[in-house]
Amino acid sequence: MLWPSWRGLLGIPTGIELEVVQSLMRDLILPESAESVKATLEMRRARDSPLFPSLGDAAYWRNPSPALMLTFNCNRPSAEGQTRLPSNHFSWLLLLVFAAGAWSCEQAELPGTPGDPEWRGELVSYEKTDSWTVDQVDSLTASLGLVLSSENGLDIYRVEYTTWDARMESSTTASGALIVPTGLPGPLPMSSYQHGTVVLKDAVPSRGSYEQTIGIIFSSTGIVTAMPDYLGLGSSSGLHPYVHSKSEATACVDMLRASRTLLSELAIDLNEQLFLFGYSQGGHATMALIQEIEALHAEEFSITAAAPMSGPYDLVGAQTDMLLTGEPYSSPFYLPYIMLAYNGIYDMYATPADFLKEPWASTLPPLFDGTRDFADLNAAVPAVPLDIIRDDVLDDFLNNPDNPFRKALEDNTQLDVAPKAPTRMYFCTGDDQVHYLNAVNARQAYLDLGVDVPALNSETIGGGAPLDHGGCVEPSLLSARGWFESLRED
Repeated sequence: MLWPSWRGLLGIPTGIELEVVQSLMRDLILPESAESVKATLEMRRARDSPLFPSLGDAAYWRNPSPALMLTFNCNRPSAEGQTRLPSNHFSWLLLLVFAAGAWSCEQAELPGTPGDPEWRGELVSYEKTDSWTVDQVDSLTASLGLVLSSENGLDIYRVEYTTWDARMESSTTASGALIVPTGLPGPLPMSSYQHGTVVLKDAVPSRGSYEQTIGIIFSSTGIVTAMPDYLGLGSSSGLHPYVHSKSEATACVDMLRASRTLLSELAIDLNEQLFLFGYSQGGHATMALIQEIEALHAEEFSITAAAPMSGPYDLVGAQTDMLLTGEPYSSPFYLPYIMLAYNGIYDMYATPADFLKEPWASTLPPLFDGTRDFADLNAAVPAVPLDIIRDDVLDDFLNNPDNPFRKALEDNTQLDVAPKAPTRMYFCTGDDQVHYLNAVNARQAYLDLGVDVPALNSETIGGGAPLDHGGCVEPSLLSARGWFESLRED
């Protein structure tokens, strides 16, 4: 089995060879087998029968012909002050299009938020990377065990846009995927899906990651789905600011803005509905996005419903306690990932050697360059990740309320502001990576603020048995999808 269940869609470590995954993606072939997903929200009990055709039968459900690729780059300054011009390969085509008046680089006037820099959310470029017919989408959903018929085909675009850098000091370029239903009259609702933890720079929705499949499934019933890559991934340079609320939120807000501009160019009408959802790190990013929109962009966006799933909302509490047990942790590289990311934003320590022991102070930072996968990084960190932290730093963290890492975790803990929009959190008690008390503590904190935000145990949806971080994906996504569909406007 090349990709077990939904784990692969979210980048959850499975020990799969990276080269195999990249080869499959180049050929636009889905995995050979997967666990069932059912639109009725019922978990399939028998999990040993293959759902995907063999690689040799891939043409049965996916046309192997190359996808139509058209690139349009707006002739306007980029975030770095350079001019983005069409490539020579397509310049003749663009000249013809311009001459015919069929396409314009002038962006439609769309509402923004007062006080925002004008460059925020500006559409820098877009590229149509793939198209799916209704039959192809149906074949995909059937191979995943989904009991539904799609209502539409899909076009998938890679989008580049301007947004704040992680330190909120200057503009930068970020990327994402936009999945647009075809063949429907509209107006259509919009959604934003925030992906899970990624370490490979190109393992993101805009580059055709397996998590893009989630967007295809959600868009198969007529919902436009924006899928931001976040900073430091996809087209964005530098180290990804892992579970950093502010940059997650600004990148997602500006992806929505750029998406609306592109949809206007494509003459796709939107209604007023906006659905937000994400899993794991994407749960944290979704909560950050809710809080950002409601605090700063409520005049621009109105959230219909939001579903953060298995996210570390209580970083300084439940998630930290999970690591402080001194027990082996299933993804130990998470700790250096977050510490290196926060150090680049908050200047906690002068160098990695000021908080990491050797040899890890020397060996770990170069590994987070976007070319190593989960297996590589986990192999470079002890099973008990606290072992890499200097003793004096750990002692200060435990006893000093002003410890810089503790303060950074507090800054990215999301319990102080309750969502106003209808929101449901999803969790599993057997989660081995994001402790379920993140959701329980968030619910209690929001209740203390006078807001009832349900925290739903996805194990009850999936049959009652404990589910780990990978197993929790399926019932959580299915429940959220069913909830969103119940709120759709005709």
